[in-house]
Amino acid sequence: MTKKHKYNKDNGRDYVYDSEYQSTPEQKKRRARRNRDRRRAIANGDAKVGDNTDVHHQDSKNMTKPVVINRSKNRAKH
Repeated sequence: MTKKHKYNKDNGRDYVYDSEYQSTPEQKKRRARRNRDRRRAIANGDAKVGDNTDVHHQDSKNMTKPVVINRSKNRAKH
């Protein structure tokens, strides 16, 4: 029996796959790390809620050296 995938024809996304992927232990750990770094940046005064900034990790493999940069610049890098 095959899995039923909720596939959106308009944007080509498979939401079941996305949900399963985001619930893996590795992704939960990475998401928790990103959230923690964002909270620390807010606590240090480097970022504010709703200020259109992202916490960029200069070493993306190890997620070290977090730096607060403009959201549009961070997302345009990929």
